Parts: sequence; structure tokens; C-alpha cells
Amino acid sequence: MSLEPLLLGFGRKIANVLAGLARGGMLFSVLLVVALIPLLSDITEPRGQVALLIALASGFGAVSVVCGQVFIHAALGRSRTRGSVAYYSGAQVLMAALGVAGGFAFSAFTRAESPGVTSALLALALLVGAASVILFIRWSRRRLVPLAPAAEVSTSTAIVADHWDPGIGRRLGAMSMSVVSFSDGRGDTWFVRHLHAESFVFLGTIGKMQFQRNRPGHRPRFVPPRREATATTREGRASRPDLPSA
Repeated sequence: MSLEPLLLGFGRKIANVLAGLARGGMLFSVLLVVALIPLLSDITEPRGQVALLIALASGFGAVSVVCGQVFIHAALGRSRTRGSVAYYSGAQVLMAALGVAGGFAFSAFTRAESPGVTSALLALALLVGAASVILFIRWSRRRLVPLAPAAEVSTSTAIVADHWDPGIGRRLGAMSMSVVSFSDGRGDTWFVRHLHAESFVFLGTIGKMQFQRNRPGHRPRFVPPRREATATTREGRASRPDLPSA
């Protein structure tokens, strides 16, 4: 971790956007694979050509996954909070599930031969899409829950010292990034980068940081304040919620 202030430079922002584009590429590849698989059983379609397209789409999806991980690691660097990369990985899984749902929907309109099959494919697409979104939201909200108290875990006040909202970049899959600072029990101030999707987090937001007493700079966990505990002004300042002492 870093004892020096960190920045969210142009290069890290671009890497964040590229990581978002990689997620979009994976969604497209999964959608294409799911839509092409039924063609393998169609005697009117050349199987060799269909198999080649499936292989190319699968390869493109695999490259998108790897590139996404490389880009998000480049965006966050080594000084990052616990769960930031995991959150991006969860978003990759969500994109894959949405690609499956999109593939079912595409097949319903292009390959289904009866209204019953069309309805079944559309219902399956809706079920997969809704279930994946709900599960991802439930999983991501666990990051907002503090860790259980433990002898080796300490809690300190943390403040967002720098923040980047991708704005229109969200349409390309970019995620919000922050630099969060906190002090350990010895009075040293640490800085880490944090990846999140909480829209109520901005410059000056005060939350909690949980870290190991003997290794305060090793993957600390940032817990932002609850939405109802955060008050904003036109200048973008945040009110301080009640926080437990370290």
C-alpha cells in the first residue's frame, strides 16, 4: 500500500474505460455463442462454418476476460482496497449471464419455429437476466456490510481524498474510482484506490476502513456510509455519519 498520496491519473482512467469495453466485448461474444449453438443441429447450415464462428466468438470472449482483468489491475494498481477487483470480476460474470439471456432472446426471434418455443425462450431469457441482476446486486451489497469484530481487525475513519466519476464513460462500462485515506493505530496515513458503484460516494465522503492491526496497508476494506447517512450540497460536500472508534 502507499503512505504517499495517490492520484487517479489519465492513464488509470483510460484503463478503467478499456476494462469496461472489455466487459462489453465479453457480453457480445457470449450472446453470439448462445445464438449460434442451435445452428449446429440445423442441417441447412454448414456445420464447419458455424463451428468456426463459435470458436472465434469463444476466443474473443476469453481474450476480453483476460484484457478486462489486465486493464482493471492497471487502473487500480497494487494499492487498492479489498474486494475492488472482485467487484469487477462479479460484473464480468453479470455480463456473461446477460449475454446468455440475450442469446436466448435472439434465438426466440430468429430460430423458433412455433409460438410456444418463442414464448419459452423469451421467458427463459427474462428469467436468466432478472436472476443474474438480482444476485449481483445482493452480492455487491455485502461489500457495504462491515466485517465482524475481531481481535486482529481494527476500524478507522476513512475519507475519500480523490474521486473520479466516469460520467458518459459509464455507457462504455467504466466504473467510479476513488482514492481513500485513513490512519492506522500508529498515526500513519495510508492511501488506497477503491472501485465502487455507489453513486452517493464522492470527494469528501467519510466512511470506515477496516484493516489488519499488524498489516494496516494490506488490502484494507472500505465501507462507505449508508445512503441515508450521507447528505450532499451543491458544492459536493458530505456530512459525517456516526462512526465507531478505532
